[in-house]
Amino acid sequence: MIKNKNEQLINENYDNIYRIASSLSKTYGLPFEAFEDLKKAGYVSLIEQHKNFDESKGISFWNYAYSGVRLKMLEEIRFLLDAVSISEHLNKQLGKVRKICAENVERSTNEQISLICNLMNISINKAAELLILSQKRKTSIDEYRSMLDSDDFVCDRKLEKKLLFDDLNPEEIMIENEQKQITEELIDKLDEILSPRQAEYIRMYFGIGCEPKTFAQIGEEFCIGAATVEKGVKVSLKKLKEYLS
Repeated sequence: MIKNKNEQLINENYDNIYRIASSLSKTYGLPFEAFEDLKKAGYVSLIEQHKNFDESKGISFWNYAYSGVRLKMLEEIRFLLDAVSISEHLNKQLGKVRKICAENVERSTNEQISLICNLMNISINKAAELLILSQKRKTSIDEYRSMLDSDDFVCDRKLEKKLLFDDLNPEEIMIENEQKQITEELIDKLDEILSPRQAEYIRMYFGIGCEPKTFAQIGEEFCIGAATVEKGVKVSLKKLKEYLS
């Protein structure tokens, strides 16, 4: 029973976890294997936070869980930094953050973040992330939230929309380019190239004749998990790409 509840929780928030993991993977230049680890960390955070979620407070679960999910992924990245090669740019950024903190060790965490923000000309939230990645100690969810610029870090409908239409995947299958290649001629031939289910996935995902839907929303239509839909979309795009070539 618990397993089923956890699976439902993951399926309902699959697309959000996917987008954050994808964004962080590309931002910090991590390999695909690391992306998979970030997704798993996100799932763990979802399940942990759901145990303490109080819906009577009038906030959606995702709004409640977002910062905790992102923090869990950042901690996973920090762990991975010793195991995977990182970009020279990120290496230099982390070096600068460590130097700033070492020179201002007497200052509070928020003061250090402000210094990092100003000296490196980056946002407060980016400075907070780099600080977390540069240090060894764990950061609590409450502490992480206190680090952030509340005006720039509100998980509202705008953020949900941003997550929804972010690049699909760090494998760089370039869905954006595939979408541009799905011409009127190709749309008319979807049913010839793909199976009926695959054609429906493509129409629903890209909003062909309907509003675009996420993996989770498509999964609800077919009573399957978001991961199954994701795999179906990838396979379908591969077929379309082969047809175009």
